[in-house]
Amino acid sequence: MARTFDGVDDQIAFGSEAAIDDLGPFTACAIVRITGNVTDERQIFTKMNSLYTGKMFLAAAGGGGSNNKIFVVVSASDSIYAESAADVLVVDTWRVVISSWAGGTAVSPKIYACTIGGALAEVSYTTQDGGSGVLTDAAATLRIGTRDPLDATFFAGGLAECALWNRVLTDDELRALGRGFAPSFFPRGRVFYNPIDGRHSPEINMAGTTHGTVTGTTFLDHPPVLYPRQMGVQVPTVGGSSFKAAWARGANVVIGAGAR
Repeated sequence: MARTFDGVDDQIAFGSEAAIDDLGPFTACAIVRITGNVTDERQIFTKMNSLYTGKMFLAAAGGGGSNNKIFVVVSASDSIYAESAADVLVVDTWRVVISSWAGGTAVSPKIYACTIGGALAEVSYTTQDGGSGVLTDAAATLRIGTRDPLDATFFAGGLAECALWNRVLTDDELRALGRGFAPSFFPRGRVFYNPIDGRHSPEINMAGTTHGTVTGTTFLDHPPVLYPRQMGVQVPTVGGSSFKAAWARGANVVIGAGAR
């Protein structure tokens, strides 16, 4: 219940709707598994047009002294961005990758990552604050797997559990996502959510009305993710609990590799 993207032309295009246009504060997440080192710009989760106007919620980059980096961009008079100083993605490993931005041109995005089921941590990165104003992304299409189908930024590897909130998630919520709790546990402010079913087209946006047109991709077993038995139930805190302990309580449903 995930998808593999071929890095050539695979993508899912969700269009645009008011709830996801021109977000001020946001949190974006995806579970990402690369199958080879990233050597150039590869888009994971993006709402940006061919003129580079919009937001790169999560993108991958390689080259220089380090491959497999993550960067986040909010277009403004001078772009607002954060780029990890070292590797975030790991070959053949499911990684939870999250970005957040508190809004405003004087605030840089933040990046968090961990291997799924682990302890999420903020990464080291370089940043730049913006200039006089953030540019509208209302005309841009929200896409998983590329920025624009005419460019060469198609992602190669597995993707699952892409979600977007119109707020910065709390520390407890971020930690829960790292431990393997699905975005469905946190409905407050969630404006986009596609688990990436891997079986159907269009792919469903469970938090909106604009669903995803699929180009290419192949079915992939889902990473181990914990879902609530009742969708929309929010977990107030996971403070000292673990992914395994939450599963053992029997209040939720786990979907993992090989699950159907």
